Amino acid sequence: MNEQSKPNPEQNGDEPILSQPTNKATPRRMREFLRAYAESGDITAAAKAAGIHRSLHYAKIESDAAYRKAFQTAQQEIGERLEAAAVRYAMGTRKLVFYQGQPLRQDGELVYETVHDTHLMQLLLKRFLPTEYRERISQEISGSINFNLAERLAAARARLIELDRKRNGGTTGMAG
Repeated sequence: MNEQSKPNPEQNGDEPILSQPTNKATPRRMREFLRAYAESGDITAAAKAAGIHRSLHYAKIESDAAYRKAFQTAQQEIGERLEAAAVRYAMGTRKLVFYQGQPLRQDGELVYETVHDTHLMQLLLKRFLPTEYRERISQEISGSINFNLAERLAAARARLIELDRKRNGGTTGMAG
């Protein structure tokens, strides 16, 4: 097959995702896997949707730089979608109000309350405004550490020599 007759993935808007495909179906299945993963964030579900075993994904991550880059792009997409959803949820979601198991109505209209996730909001504030919302920990150490390590080592050596001298009856076994 010459260079002109090879299919070019860039012609249909897709970049190659495998450096060296092992068979004809692998690139298509890996692309299906990445699309399913970008939608779900679930490797097992994406592998099932693409008709591959999840171990193939992990093998390609280890062995194929082009696939690794494509997977990182899919992870970035998931991260952005999760962040957008987290922001929407932290800003408040409408929940239908129930009373005695029935939706509450006022003047014929359903009643909703807005629920905020304050913990999620704190995390997002730390993410978007880190200097204003970072953890502030102050630690003080008082007192002084005033010793000379060389002097302490020399004193310890002298004590060991004296102990050795006492054990051996006046002769030292340590080289001086």
